[in-house]
Amino acid sequence: MNMKVILLLSLFLTFSCHPSPYPKQHNNSTCSLSNPPQIVSYHMHIVYMLSNPDEILQAMELRERSRQQFKGFLGPDCDHSFDEGRLCLINDHAFNTTVGPFPVGQWSMFVPLTYLGMVIPWFSQNRGRFSSYVHPNSGCMYQDHNEWAYWSGEKWPIDLTIFQKDVKANELDHYAGDAANPTCVTESFNCGSPDFYGPGLACCENTTCVCDRIDRKKCTCQKFKSYKNLSS
Repeated sequence: MNMKVILLLSLFLTFSCHPSPYPKQHNNSTCSLSNPPQIVSYHMHIVYMLSNPDEILQAMELRERSRQQFKGFLGPDCDHSFDEGRLCLINDHAFNTTVGPFPVGQWSMFVPLTYLGMVIPWFSQNRGRFSSYVHPNSGCMYQDHNEWAYWSGEKWPIDLTIFQKDVKANELDHYAGDAANPTCVTESFNCGSPDFYGPGLACCENTTCVCDRIDRKKCTCQKFKSYKNLSS
């Protein structure tokens, strides 16, 4: 094989591969506190007692209130809990039954990093009688649900025995910013806020958040041709 062929082959391999933009975090399969893996998304849970029918009803009402609050940002309900690629309410079990690690009732939302600052403050102030439980998704299930999680309201016990400590069991092939775990809003999608006028979310590279001149809550990410256009 001559040198010209080798050079062409090496160029093909270079431009046909798509390594992680965060290779160190992406390849880190440990759960060390000194060098923790990358957080790729979050879950937000609302917990409630299954022995109280009124409490179950109120928990479902809160779920629908959150659907209305974020209706301009939510995608279809998620069938699974991880790597859904969109802000979504998770619909993976009957809400009158338990699912680990919770010994009580719960419903949850999959929250990509870009929506975290919009979702968590609303639940902190609008959860009512319920406690909200927020934890990261790094793949280290024990640490995610224990050491790196936090509660708003009363802290409830959860069953951590279903997880193996210091073992990365999930998110092995995912990283923040991939298609399943976005860190910005893509072109033509809503970049506003349900709470105030003007831009509220970060748009992806080569796009900017543009709001309607009349209805300042109608904002979408749009491509721009040059930085000069941003000031016009």
